[in-house]
Amino acid sequence: MSAEQTAPVRRIWLAGFMAAGKSTVGRLLADELGWQFVDTDELVTSRAERSIPELFEEGEELFRSLEREAVREAAGDQRCVIALGGGALQDEETRAFIRRGGLLVYLRVEPDELERRLRTETLSRPLVRGKKQDELRARIAALLDDRIPHYENADLIVPAGARRDPGAIVKDIKDAIER
Repeated sequence: MSAEQTAPVRRIWLAGFMAAGKSTVGRLLADELGWQFVDTDELVTSRAERSIPELFEEGEELFRSLEREAVREAAGDQRCVIALGGGALQDEETRAFIRRGGLLVYLRVEPDELERRLRTETLSRPLVRGKKQDELRARIAALLDDRIPHYENADLIVPAGARRDPGAIVKDIKDAIER
């Protein structure tokens, strides 16, 4: 946790690559803390009344602008845990907004594990849609190259790989908040 993080945490932002477990961990963490949970991807699709793949068909920039709005809306005034989309931190305005309030947590998952998790989800994930194994591996590597500098700038980095139970990840985050 950064030195600036001295006020009580009212907002926890969960960042990480697609399929890192942000929604699963976020729901569990919010339940554990008695806080509200918000998934920005769900907020975007609810507001737009379209799926993420449908929004991406209209262009990634449309999706990112809707995501930017969802991040602001998700923040609210209540204590909440917010699962960000995998690419949310790519947007400078979104990053700046997130850095103004709350604890940013990066759920780190190794590329091989991400590939394993995404292999069955390529149709629902526009940035890896229809990729064969080698193409999927290369796409994950390229996206991670762009995103890792933003992920690793988080206040807290928590391993969230294959051998980590979501409950253990929640405990790590909760312990960090209480310190």
